[in-house]
Parts: sequence; C-alpha cells; structure tokens
Amino acid sequence: MRVWKALLVLVLFLTLLAACGPQAELIEKPAEDMNLTAADLGAGYSLVDEQGIDALKVSMDLPEDEELNDANYRMFETDTGIVLAVVLTLNREVKPEELDELTGGFERGVASELPGTVLEPLGTPSIGDQASMTGAEFADLGAAMYFLGFRKSNVVGVVAVVGLTDMATQELTTQLGQKMAGKITR
Repeated sequence: MRVWKALLVLVLFLTLLAACGPQAELIEKPAEDMNLTAADLGAGYSLVDEQGIDALKVSMDLPEDEELNDANYRMFETDTGIVLAVVLTLNREVKPEELDELTGGFERGVASELPGTVLEPLGTPSIGDQASMTGAEFADLGAAMYFLGFRKSNVVGVVAVVGLTDMATQELTTQLGQKMAGKITR
C-alpha cells in the first residue's frame, strides 16, 4: 500500500510539474550594465545622453508598472548619425506578443521626428529569444533609419541607428543588437 501511495504522489507531482512548465530563470543584472557603451560602438562615437528608469518613465511615457524593474537609455553620436540604445528589464519573462508593444512606442517616437516616415518590416534577425527589425530610407536625403527590438527572457533591448546611408545600415543595426544581446546574461 505504501508503494502505491508513493507512486501516486510521484505521478501527481510530475503531472503538476509538467502542467506548470519550466520556470525561466530571470536576468537580474542592472540595465545599464547590459546596454551598449561608446567602446562597443568603436572610434568616433561619443555618449551624449543617458537616462535611468525614473527619467525614462517621464520622457518616454513608460507605464507606472510594477513589472518594470529597471531601464537604461543611451544616445551616441558620430559625425554622420546617431545610435540610440534602450534596455528594459521586467520582473517576469517577456511574452512573444509583447515585443512590438514594448518597442513600438520607441520606434514611433523617433520616426515622428520626420513627418511622413513609414517604417517597413525588414525581417526577424536571430537575436535573443525573438527579434524584429524595421527601417526607412530617405534617398533624397541620403539617409536611413533602422530599428531592432528583441527580447531575451525578461529583458527587452532596442537599438536604433539613424544617419547618412554610409553609416546607418541594417548590418550595423544587427551587429549592435548582437553586441547588446551578448551583454544580457544571467
């Protein structure tokens, strides 16, 4: 009888474990430690602005959300353009359907600086757990802008590259996203 009880308890435990699914281990590093630095971008780039979670809640109209743990924003400039980098951490894993919601406001905000800008989807680079890229080219100005958003566990990363077409490229945007994703570790 004891063996059957033990087996029943084991079966119930395994069923409960399977039903709940594996719990993702959350990344707990500070957002500023996971964001890009001027050294990551290379020679010619300088940091011109940085904001933490409190300033970002105001300037980017981030939600007063108990799930938002930390955030860091940095803007870098060079002679031919700018790079914007944002890292947001939540106290739970980011769901796939939330990526566009969390990165879309940032994209729309930057794109609104150039009225009439339409960002085109450019694919899904293999970065983090999920990624998406959008962009727009302005042939008459010789300029372009590209946005890459990705999620990795409970972290969302956004990279925007805006500038002359010899600087602002899909390739650079993807490389910077890969560098940022490489810094997002447990």
